[in-house]
Amino acid sequence: MDKESDLSIERKKYQFYLKNLGQNHTTTINAGVSFAAALFDSFYTLQAERFAAKLHEISHRVHGVDHNSTTEALTFLQRVRERRVRLKSRSNDTFQAFRYDDDFQKLVVQGPIRIPRIIDREQTSEEDCANNNVSYVNGTPVIFHDLVNAQDLNGKIGVVRGFDNDNEMGRYTVQFQDGDMTKYAKIKPINMRIVFDLPDDIDIDIAEQS
Repeated sequence: MDKESDLSIERKKYQFYLKNLGQNHTTTINAGVSFAAALFDSFYTLQAERFAAKLHEISHRVHGVDHNSTTEALTFLQRVRERRVRLKSRSNDTFQAFRYDDDFQKLVVQGPIRIPRIIDREQTSEEDCANNNVSYVNGTPVIFHDLVNAQDLNGKIGVVRGFDNDNEMGRYTVQFQDGDMTKYAKIKPINMRIVFDLPDDIDIDIAEQS
């Protein structure tokens, strides 16, 4: 089964329980977390994060902090909020990115990430963003900046969907996530930054549409 088929099935399950049991029922919340995971696996990262936050808030308010539905929603929310990158200098191992320095020249990362993850064994470092050492994994939320030939895209948010090594630097294929889900752009790494905190106006309609 491909990711889009799985996404469609999980959406229908969630909508069924939402209609018949209501949004506060634990079965609905658990189905919502499964649907959010399918969104995340299909690289609808922003929608997955916003939807998971909504599910966690509902479960926390209705069922309490220690309820299984609340902890399950929180565990997934914490995972989807992680921003992961690969470092070419470390054999393309995966690291968790936390923040940029004040000049956006260095990126603070921790890793390498192994499965199962043992955080106590990971190391923190600052990686230079200008030497093309940091690469973004699919699903990473990014914001565009300092574009000259497409200035209307500056400030737009998208999600990485692939990498085309079509020139010396290469370009990332980025899918827009602010309304028109069919539009893509190819952006150089120098014109992208990771979005760590989502703006409040990210649309989550994809989680509830037919």
